[in-house]
Amino acid sequence: MATCSKTTAWGDLGAGDVEGFLGIYSSDGSFTDCYKFNLTEAATGVGGFIELDPYSKLDVSSVSLFLGSSLVGADTTPADFKFASLGVGSYTLAFSGTVKNVPGLAAYVGGFATVAAPVPEPEAYAMMLAGFFGVGFGVLRRKKAAASA
Repeated sequence: MATCSKTTAWGDLGAGDVEGFLGIYSSDGSFTDCYKFNLTEAATGVGGFIELDPYSKLDVSSVSLFLGSSLVGADTTPADFKFASLGVGSYTLAFSGTVKNVPGLAAYVGGFATVAAPVPEPEAYAMMLAGFFGVGFGVLRRKKAAASA
């Protein structure tokens, strides 16, 4: 896992929770801002941010997600990002980048939300079973037709 230059603890997140984040810089250098959270139920994590930098000196180059110390995924075009099929566990969301020639302040701001993992509706299972019965009936009719021919 990357070494964090700043760490923020979000605590427990469940499906449907939202957290905001902000990084502010007044000097040149590299950074890795980390946001730690415990996911309490299976979910997909989605988020996005904007750079508040009138001089274009801030570059967030990647967003990475770690489960413990294991990399779950990374996005090198991170203005909007998604990490699907996350299980219960302790995660770290890490934003990495550089700041160059800052004549004042440079910042980024954004949000991260957890969305419940999709669960098929009972109607979907009923349609699937009806399809299986239909295919089975078709195969049975073909076998009977072939046997009588």
